[in-house]
Amino acid sequence: MDILLCKLGVLSEIQCQKVFEKMGYTISVLVYDTEDYDGDLKFLEIVAEAMKEKQYDFVFSIYFLPIVSKVCKIYRTIYITWIYDSPEIHLYAKAVHNAINRIFLFDRIQYERFHKMSPETIFYMPLATEPMTEKQIAEVTLQDRQLYDHDISFVGSLYNEDDCKYHVLSRLPEYWRGYIQGIIEAQMNVYGYNFIADSLTDKAVSSIKEAIGYVLVDDYRVEDREIIADMYIGLMCSAMERHRVLELLSRNYDITVYSKSDTSQLPRIMNKGMADPLTTTPKIYHCSKINLNITLKTIQSGIPLRVFDVLGCKGFLITNYQPEIADYFEPGVDLVIYDSMEDLQRKVAYYLEHDEERKQIAENGYRKVCESFTYDIALKQILDMAGCPVPVSD
Repeated sequence: MDILLCKLGVLSEIQCQKVFEKMGYTISVLVYDTEDYDGDLKFLEIVAEAMKEKQYDFVFSIYFLPIVSKVCKIYRTIYITWIYDSPEIHLYAKAVHNAINRIFLFDRIQYERFHKMSPETIFYMPLATEPMTEKQIAEVTLQDRQLYDHDISFVGSLYNEDDCKYHVLSRLPEYWRGYIQGIIEAQMNVYGYNFIADSLTDKAVSSIKEAIGYVLVDDYRVEDREIIADMYIGLMCSAMERHRVLELLSRNYDITVYSKSDTSQLPRIMNKGMADPLTTTPKIYHCSKINLNITLKTIQSGIPLRVFDVLGCKGFLITNYQPEIADYFEPGVDLVIYDSMEDLQRKVAYYLEHDEERKQIAENGYRKVCESFTYDIALKQILDMAGCPVPVSD
């Protein structure tokens, strides 16, 4: 049985490919780098040529690629995509409604919104991880522990790069900049409920669109309020929150960040640059006393990948509250949840002083993801929901 795997260069593709191969599928890999997965005609020709040469049981990608969906529709081939990020602008493409799609979303609120629009093509599936084996954990050396035994670490972007979309909001008149700042300040004090889109009036939406020159390509649905809330204001809110959390904690604790983002405005932070996700990041997660998760505000209820990855490395995690975390993990047993800046500071102080409790929670979280949230488990569920048979071993 054959799969066409469209790769964009993210780690989860490697992990999914390993599981598919273990299941017994024969995999053809298509790699093409473009900034236009809607209208790049060369990409369309490459996908069409690949599908003309062989009849695939299904096509798979991380993230939804409208061109791939359009070609799959022509060849009547199931297209499975497991979206690992939010916001995902391609969910607003009309190609989402193609009947051959099986689109899996990890955020339940996002799923409920898009499922209403396209109930035959939108499904729900939490994310997963490839846990470190006990052998890999045992092979973490004393030198590794000396390098990565941070009091508090954060691996990820601060979303302050120059190419972030929200920077165009600086073009707005002073009134509307103040209006957006007020929404962001309010949102940063609320965990587990995103009200940014609900706070935007029609006049605010039209003024923002005019000021930033916002347009959608022709075959996208007009969902201006949601797109502006997610792609612009939500990311701006996330950048401000991450900066604020790290600045606050750095007043009293040693914070180590692994990021390509500029941290010059956080002078007490130690930024060690990008960590290799295959070789270095698992050791950071395992060896750090506290790993932080600060969820993007655009992820409304779902559990971000960082949560699964930290727990899968038998790392101790403190994360902001997300509704779905409490659905799948026991707070204070598998991980630790904070619901305010003050709560975060109290829990950081407590768990830095209580080594045995911290280690036991890391152990519990590790067992939970190994039992319920591996790629093997999730992909079998996805294939079952998509109606795709798994090869039968000889």
